[in-house]
Amino acid sequence: MRVLGFKNQTELPALYDLCDLFVLPSFYETWGLVVNEVMNAGRPVIVSDRVGCWPDLVKPEINGAVFPAGDTQALARVMARVLADRGGLLRMGAASRGVIGRWSFNEDLAGIRSALAYLTIENRA
Repeated sequence: MRVLGFKNQTELPALYDLCDLFVLPSFYETWGLVVNEVMNAGRPVIVSDRVGCWPDLVKPEINGAVFPAGDTQALARVMARVLADRGGLLRMGAASRGVIGRWSFNEDLAGIRSALAYLTIENRA
């Protein structure tokens, strides 16, 4: 395993093709657009529960996993489990491509409408 640290945005597509698994262990990410990008490259993803896109894009045990932010032992366990199954990595990667392949502007609009409806209901109470 190699941890590469910061890379310029122009370097990322080539690196996605080289990785078996992508991990975003952030303490806070409003969305985490890099997850969309790496899923498009057909890679499984592991993200912390503080990465905003996880409820929409990361399907635990289907295309990746989610762990509690800051829990390094949980991250190590989930990485070991996912990396131990080469066939599972390939299936999860294909699932990532399928999930992101169905993502479009329509899903964005549905999310915005849902959030606005929630706020409108909350403000009426």
